[in-house]
This record gives sequence, C-alpha cells and structure tokens, in this order.
Amino acid sequence: MAVIEQWVRAAKGEGDDIALRNEFERRLMSLVRKHLPTTDLVRAHMDSQDLRSTVQCALLKDVDGFRGTTEASFWAFVESVVVNTKMVVLRGAVADKRSVTRTQPLTRSDDPPTEARGPATETMERDDVVRLKSIVARLPDTHREVLELFAEGVSGPAMAERLGVTPVAARQRLARALFALREASGAS
Repeated sequence: MAVIEQWVRAAKGEGDDIALRNEFERRLMSLVRKHLPTTDLVRAHMDSQDLRSTVQCALLKDVDGFRGTTEASFWAFVESVVVNTKMVVLRGAVADKRSVTRTQPLTRSDDPPTEARGPATETMERDDVVRLKSIVARLPDTHREVLELFAEGVSGPAMAERLGVTPVAARQRLARALFALREASGAS
C-alpha cells in the first residue's frame, strides 16, 4: 500500500498499523499546537485537544477529497484543514462577542404568531421535539447535562458553577455539545 494511502487511512482512524495512527496523532497535535499559541484568541473558546477533535471531524469529511501524491502534500493538506478549522472557530468567537442578546428565546422570524398556529404546525412542532429529544438522548451524559442547562437559559457563570467547572471549561463543554448535536442531527 502506498504511503499516502496509509496516511489517509490513519487520518480516518482505519487500518491495523497502530504505530502509524499514533504517529498521525502526534503530528496532528504538533500542527494544532503550532497554530494555537497560548496568546491566541481561539484559546479563550477551545484548547488544543478541542481543536484537534474538531480538526479530526473535518478531516473525516475532507480527506477523501485529497488528491496529492507526496507525503509533504498530505501534511500540507492536513495543515490547511487545521488553519481553516481554527478560522471557523475564530469567526464563531467573534460572532459570539457581537451577539448582544444571548438569552432570548430561539424563534424564527418566519414563524406565524402563536394564535395563528394550526393543527399541522403543532404536529410538526411535536415531531421536531420528539426528534430532537431522541438525538439528545443518544449524546453522552456530559453533553446532555450542559445542553439542558443551555436550554433552561442558565448563564455561563451559573452553568459553570452548577457543573463544578471554570467558566472557560463550561463554554468549551457547551461548544462541544452543540457541535455533537449539530453532527448528530445532520445540520450544517
């Protein structure tokens, strides 16, 4: 098997070569740390382990599109995924800072007024709630716990206190839980 194919399989977590998968993990973590210095704004929202996990999810989606022929081109591709993922996180961090009202209920502007809802709308809403509860039930306990607090409208500091963690750790848990929920629901 060609070296490139082995690296792609390692990126997917496939194959029997544990040493190669460990080497892939080591190199990936090195790239993540290179692009996430301690002074980085993204650090306020996620640590290197979180970014590595997010990068691995992105790699699972993108690695089949890799068309390079050398090991150097493979690692350049992986590094570009690290940088792009970091930028997505950074854009989210900036958007969070710009958000003035975070505790408003989640409603869509195209929702009809409550008094205009008919049986069809109520049925669709019930179906959506059942589907969402089913998805959330399949998530790990730590994700469910933080999502429940978020749904209750608990503030960040209060959420951290109830979880027994720092506010930064609470935000990280919430980010991971929302990402997992988005992935499990198939939303983009």
